[in-house]
Amino acid sequence: MELQHFYISYIKEASQIGTKHYRRVDSLLRRYGTAKLITQLKEEDEADYDFFLNTNGPQIESANTVQVFKDNKEKDIYVVSFVYYHEPFEKDEIIRIKLRLIKTSTGILIDRIVR
Repeated sequence: MELQHFYISYIKEASQIGTKHYRRVDSLLRRYGTAKLITQLKEEDEADYDFFLNTNGPQIESANTVQVFKDNKEKDIYVVSFVYYHEPFEKDEIIRIKLRLIKTSTGILIDRIVR
């Protein structure tokens, strides 16, 4: 699995409005995530907040800033970062999300968001 490609696709689809985009987001999550991850996201579901991005809403501009690196201290943990752009006159923020990846018979999948 290409984690950077997943996040770029996720941000682009999640930032769009409409049923077809919501279906594409769900499809991405089912393709790249485990059942455990999907359950975690449903349990933490709140209106106007995306726990997968750790923001109040995705911004398509953030897709161009996605970076991924392996956490050197924890096994199977990867960190995804991107820039979250605030309103004018506010400082932009670098968002970092830790993810645990696991190897399955179908490939490498995102197992959970590490808090």
